[in-house]
Amino acid sequence: MNKVLLRPLFRNAYLKKSKEKLDVKKFNVGGFSKVEKRNLLLTPITSALLQTRKMPGEGELGALARAFGKGIQGLPQTQLAIREIEQREKAAQTAKFASSKKVLDQDTGNIIFKPEEEIQTVLSETKPGQPRFVPTADDKTRQPKPVWDTLEQTEIFVDPNQILNVTKPDGSPRYVPVGDRTSLVEAYQL
Repeated sequence: MNKVLLRPLFRNAYLKKSKEKLDVKKFNVGGFSKVEKRNLLLTPITSALLQTRKMPGEGELGALARAFGKGIQGLPQTQLAIREIEQREKAAQTAKFASSKKVLDQDTGNIIFKPEEEIQTVLSETKPGQPRFVPTADDKTRQPKPVWDTLEQTEIFVDPNQILNVTKPDGSPRYVPVGDRTSLVEAYQL
């Protein structure tokens, strides 16, 4: 039935015909589900019970009780391991979006600090389809770039912000980016 309902035509017909709500399975996005936790906690006990041996002169119930006791001994270590894994995963999720960065707010034109989650998810109200917050270069990470100065006819190093902002008196760009010299190809006249 579930495979049939995956097809849109059959699903729509079924939903129109039936007035009941369909049960939707919810999937775990991260961490362990309740069933997985239960199974992990029962693993030491089931392992000990499967390895049970009846000692000479011992009853079957006594052998099972002894094995169950051995299985319960491993339970605290398993609980601690599960908790540690979940805490590490939770810390990784919060650390992913916890840090804030210096960004340009395209709607207001101000440079502000925003968390990574907002930088990636918030869209601009004035420019539809574009992100509202655009990362800006920090002063620490910004390094001068090699450019060709068309006014002086020499290669110099300038701040990356000046490459596009500084123009010659006639309005043409003063600085032209220079490529990597190792990637240049030499041409010879024949």
